[in-house]
Amino acid sequence: MKVYFTLRVTARDSNNIISFGEVDNSQELNEAFELRYSVYKERGYIDSQIYPEGKEKDNFDILGKCHYFIAKIDQKIIGFIRVITDDPLPTEKYFTFQEPEVMKFIRRDSRFELGRFIIIPVDKEKNEFLPRGLVMLFLLNTILSFALKNNLSGGYSFVKRTLYQKMKRRHMPVGEIANYTEIYPKDGVLKKYFNQRNNPVIPIYFTSADFRNYLYKHINCSLLFTAENESTYILKSNIYTKILHFFRVI
Repeated sequence: MKVYFTLRVTARDSNNIISFGEVDNSQELNEAFELRYSVYKERGYIDSQIYPEGKEKDNFDILGKCHYFIAKIDQKIIGFIRVITDDPLPTEKYFTFQEPEVMKFIRRDSRFELGRFIIIPVDKEKNEFLPRGLVMLFLLNTILSFALKNNLSGGYSFVKRTLYQKMKRRHMPVGEIANYTEIYPKDGVLKKYFNQRNNPVIPIYFTSADFRNYLYKHINCSLLFTAENESTYILKSNIYTKILHFFRVI
């Protein structure tokens, strides 16, 4: 794992250090595929018979068009987001829609896609969670660092309606694409994911500039974090963070 950031969090009287970075070896990649399989099987998103090896992956993974970003604690992956660089991007393949105005100013070779958002409990048996909002925050900050370094200026994603609502509650700078038509193939590996009508899939868009402003504001909030250096942060334990945790903001 190529570590970009670390975050120290006190949870249930224990100090946990979460590392955020990019997968850089085959063992971690296989663990990530196994995590995707486990979570998607549990949520009813996939047909487990399609994956006899217990690893969820698709053509984008097989063709090497992806970068993988993870959060780890005690060598266990607890968070995952996939970045795809391709033309067209998956959202453009699975939906028809009118291109948002802001996307018209982003060159096609500067676009990317986020997908496979996963954050799990540290210990499922104890149902112990670290602040999931913070895991998402630092994963996105890791991806932003990668995006800025590689001149990636914005792009798309498709997510469950419930995840989009969580993003908006946290005021994340993502926009829902209006007036779209879903054209995901009926025999696609994620057909179950796309056909849960009580929690539909929607296409969204974002820009790196908007996320840069959003993440800078939150990660440099002195009420939330102490910065040991440019890559190491400590979550403060105070009334402010306890209130945010109580209301599941972080």
